[in-house]
Amino acid sequence: MLSPGDRTLLLENLRPPAGYELDIAVGTTYTLDLVALLRVPLAFAFFDWEDDAGRHVTDALALFEAIRTTADKMTIFCERGRISVPHEQMPLFSRLEDCVCEVPPPRPFSAFHPKVWVLCFVREGHTPLYRLLVASRNLTFDRSWDTLLTLDGTVGDRDENNEPLASFVEQIVATGKPSTAGGRRTAIIKLANDLRSVKWQRPPDFYAGPFFHHFGLRDSAGWSLFEGHKGRTLVMSPFVHAKALPRFGDPSSMVLVAREDELAAMSERLPEGMRTLYMPRDVASPDSLMSDSEEGDTLTEQKEAADSVASKDETLQGLHAKLFVLEDNRSNKVRILTGSANATVAGFERNVEFMVELHGNKTAHGIDAFLAGTPKQPGMQALLLPYEQPEEPVEQSPQQRLQDTVDSVHNELSATTLRGTCEPSGDGWLIELKGKAKAALDPRVKVTVRPVTVARAGAATIDIGDPKWNVTFGVSGIETITQFFAFELAATGAGGITARTEFVRRVDVRGLPEERNDEITRQILSRANIMRYLLYLASFDPNTQTRDAIAGSASALATASSEAHGVFSGYGPTLLEAMLKMLTDAPARLKRIDSLVKELDANPDTAKFLDDDFRAIWPAIREVWAADKSNGRGPKRKRATKGANRGDSQ
Repeated sequence: MLSPGDRTLLLENLRPPAGYELDIAVGTTYTLDLVALLRVPLAFAFFDWEDDAGRHVTDALALFEAIRTTADKMTIFCERGRISVPHEQMPLFSRLEDCVCEVPPPRPFSAFHPKVWVLCFVREGHTPLYRLLVASRNLTFDRSWDTLLTLDGTVGDRDENNEPLASFVEQIVATGKPSTAGGRRTAIIKLANDLRSVKWQRPPDFYAGPFFHHFGLRDSAGWSLFEGHKGRTLVMSPFVHAKALPRFGDPSSMVLVAREDELAAMSERLPEGMRTLYMPRDVASPDSLMSDSEEGDTLTEQKEAADSVASKDETLQGLHAKLFVLEDNRSNKVRILTGSANATVAGFERNVEFMVELHGNKTAHGIDAFLAGTPKQPGMQALLLPYEQPEEPVEQSPQQRLQDTVDSVHNELSATTLRGTCEPSGDGWLIELKGKAKAALDPRVKVTVRPVTVARAGAATIDIGDPKWNVTFGVSGIETITQFFAFELAATGAGGITARTEFVRRVDVRGLPEERNDEITRQILSRANIMRYLLYLASFDPNTQTRDAIAGSASALATASSEAHGVFSGYGPTLLEAMLKMLTDAPARLKRIDSLVKELDANPDTAKFLDDDFRAIWPAIREVWAADKSNGRGPKRKRATKGANRGDSQ
């Protein structure tokens, strides 16, 4: 049974297994939040935890280290023009620029809509582990109810069932065109080929699958998944087209779960005989679900129960999950499809989508089990209310019509060709952004643009009445140079109604100064805290330290820093002891310190951060570490079969 009480978080599922580290990660999303993307390296590096109140806690040095060591291994593909504008101006965004690839929609009125993560983890002396996350949510801070399927696997024999997954990764590389710097594109293509031989661990109580399906990249549609289906169907989808529903099964025996506002806004009538449910906007955490809500409850009774649930402190807001449960009327078998596709014509006919199929039995995974649950595990029925279709559809308001005008300009600007240049200018830098649209855009919409590292007051206005336009920005600090640009759109209609939207485009900027990241490093790792950072790297063991131990270590380091009279004072003996222990117990972790020293030494300004005392002990430790590696005395990684030995090159 799929229980709403089984709660998991995306970042928890991105975290490597104990003893492993990230080798490569490829993700896809429709919308992207850059601040949420900053959180992902923290999960990869084990530097992510929460306090007792559930608030996210991040040491600034941990954030920098996580990005420094994992950003080159991570690539995220999102729809072009669907990056949200961050509320903070953070220089660290520059470290994410090569990670982000904007993908154009494949055809008019379509979207790049999959929500998938493919991960490879490596460990000395072991074969790589692979993980596939198939979600219904985007990489944002949205708190909607979503589905997430996690599959782990190792390399085995080549399996033709994996071909759709491998080809999906290969096709998004061809469409999204990730950076070739550092071998990023080559590594993703190799990952795709490795996936053809991964044996996935099937979730409990399923007897067949996983089977992978993607559509939209090569004009293929997803309707074939439902051809020949005879039996009851459950469709859970936030967005619904009435004319699409008969394609999923017989509406008279169908259960539809959707958003109330989406159902009310449909221009077509729902098919007769369909049982239609909706989820209230605010529903409490799964821990507080009620299991005594029966199918026969009156609307008033169920509404009171839902209001009681929604009054709790921790709420999830709205429905975003996509799930199709297809029962066979001739047997006890059931097929479950989950992933990114909504129950719409666009979802199965035009968009780029990814779905996974599993086969089980009705007793454990059928529609009744999904809705009713058990006394110990409440089903989804506890969260849902019956929907009563209005006599007439809700008419579109003037506000919504004006918003449609703004959204139309948004779509056009998302498709506009953008070019950027950067060059020195006096004591600062001059950034020029040029746009070339297919035609002039609606002049009723005011458009401004700015680098995301510049405050809103520094935005420039674009003349969208001209298909070709250009704006310039003067910035003083090299750390404010970025390839992310924030667009803000606004329009005012009759009676003073307003509509607005904002988004970010990633633009290839020519002439970026090579020392940009060095300056960001210099600002974050000042001479005053570099020894604290080195001790942080030497002392932190993600495989053994608990959340409380990590927090205590960070607090102790901060206290030592404030009490030290010199840069190295108070750290020397402890750091030396920690590095000697690493030589014996975890020599592979010394590569983090080695890479940091090389990065600092590459710039005279940051090379000064490492004082004479540290330089007196580091060469000897590095010499022993290097000798162990070259003589083969350190642990060796076991080579994977079938070409999946990427970990050997690390």
